[in-house]
Amino acid sequence: MLAAVQRACPHLLFTGMGFSRDQKWLVRRRHDLGVPVAMGVGGSFDVLAGVVRRAPAWMRMVHVERFFPG
Repeated sequence: MLAAVQRACPHLLFTGMGFSRDQKWLVRRRHDLGVPVAMGVGGSFDVLAGVVRRAPAWMRMVHVERFFPG
């Protein structure tokens, strides 16, 4: 995966490996990536693609959305 990112030379990189896995991967490889802006988006791609349902509004309001089974 690292080699593919390096070949592509992106200016922005969004990773969707799930919460905490994104951040750990980006922190470990931040110097090797050569990407000016990299951001872990957790499961957002799954929600946007309609693969996983979003948590109810009350869960989002109290910041416990990650505990929703989807």
